[in-house]
Amino acid sequence: MSEDAIVSEPASSAPVVREPRIGTPPAPDHFRLGATSTLRHRGVQYRTELVADDTWEVRGEDGRVLGSVVIVSPAGEEGEAVYGSRSGSSDTVEYEGTDWRSVTAGMINQVLDA
Repeated sequence: MSEDAIVSEPASSAPVVREPRIGTPPAPDHFRLGATSTLRHRGVQYRTELVADDTWEVRGEDGRVLGSVVIVSPAGEEGEAVYGSRSGSSDTVEYEGTDWRSVTAGMINQVLDA
């Protein structure tokens, strides 16, 4: 498994290891709310949880909420979904992009480097 692998854990089945793909969040539409994934970044495991139809909460290894990633637009200029990150409990989208993993990693970096 690669350093940046995402492990998806649907609520009722064994974990499935998927390599990250550009623009693909770890919880596809067929997963239920509450589905979790593990994202490895900077040598640490981060847990993401689908908490709403368009929102993933990101937690550190200690369980602390670092922020969230939301769908800003289901179809941007080129037809791809656009994701945005929010640090902590902020409602302000601080970074946007079409690559879910990069948006998530950017939010983690912002929190860790603050």
